[in-house]
Amino acid sequence: MVQVQNILWLTDFSEDSAHALAYARMLAELCKTKLYLMHVIENPTSSIYGQVDGDYLAMETNAREKARAW
Repeated sequence: MVQVQNILWLTDFSEDSAHALAYARMLAELCKTKLYLMHVIENPTSSIYGQVDGDYLAMETNAREKARAW
């Protein structure tokens, strides 16, 4: 028998990842375990984070703030 101790849900904030979240949450509840969420900012200049004026640091800060809000 397999015992699930933790579940890690990775997201790119797409519609598909939202469906995966519902499944991961259900699985975590059934297994009575913790669900960890993770998003990696590969490119803070990506258009998914919106337009930002300023240097790279400003873009990185913006990407982090958007990811936290989502």
